[in-house]
Amino acid sequence: LDEPALVIGHSFGAMIALDMAIRHPEQVKGFAALNAIYQRDSKAQAAVASRAESLDGKMTADPVKTLERWFGSAVSPQREACREWLCTVDPAGYRSAYRVFANENGPQEQELKTITCPALFLTGQLEPNSTPAMSKSMAALVPDGRAEVLPNAAHMMPMTHAEQVNAILADFLKARS
Repeated sequence: LDEPALVIGHSFGAMIALDMAIRHPEQVKGFAALNAIYQRDSKAQAAVASRAESLDGKMTADPVKTLERWFGSAVSPQREACREWLCTVDPAGYRSAYRVFANENGPQEQELKTITCPALFLTGQLEPNSTPAMSKSMAALVPDGRAEVLPNAAHMMPMTHAEQVNAILADFLKARS
């Protein structure tokens, strides 16, 4: 970055945004972490580890269970777009990235307490993996943190609830510009 920036990340990108705020506070003047993970319980850790282990890096994984976690059973253009992405992804790259995700458990409590910039933690009410409780816990630890939970939204809320997500982000950005 040429100058301090507002950083926004979704899912894996939220992990990156959080890491940037912790490791490079001089470069981040605020961030929004959408659907960020934090201290998964043992059941969630086992599930994500099992999914990571099932990826062989050679064949594309069946996207059905992932799509159900992200969208439920409803058919939509957003679901179809994600199905297409998941079916055409490089299996080796996906395996590598997913293993990083599976071995990550979000920032440490003490790291969150050191964040000095404004922080927004946004997740969906129906999100089973980066839960509303996780967002609220992280926001409570960041001195200038806040959590928002989008009703009737799950993991792919930037796609399924784009208008609401963009409005929340625009308000957050406007207050920091």
